[in-house]
Amino acid sequence: MAEVRSLAVDHEQRGKGIGSQLVRWCIDDARRLGIRKLMSLTYEERFFSKFGFVVVNKDTLPLKVWSDCVRCPKNLACDEIAMVLELTDVPIIQAPQAIPTPRGVSIPVLPEDDD
Repeated sequence: MAEVRSLAVDHEQRGKGIGSQLVRWCIDDARRLGIRKLMSLTYEERFFSKFGFVVVNKDTLPLKVWSDCVRCPKNLACDEIAMVLELTDVPIIQAPQAIPTPRGVSIPVLPEDDD
């Protein structure tokens, strides 16, 4: 998952399609990089929904997303809308299966160093 964030267009330049071009570039770049999901925390639900983003519960987002929220003055009363776009044309990466550890084989644990 990647985040579309800090997207801004100068007030005098709004309505010219610049924001849409920026979001399309982010979506195209995500496809190029093999990123299947994009998310955004936004106040502009209608804008992002034009690109297929859907509103989701904030609790469904990874905890890493909330690391910036710790210092935010709105932390306990966040009014941003969480939205996600799933790029279904991007293949799901299948991690190779790990070889199981045979039964009876112990994995050594190194002692803690007191230094």
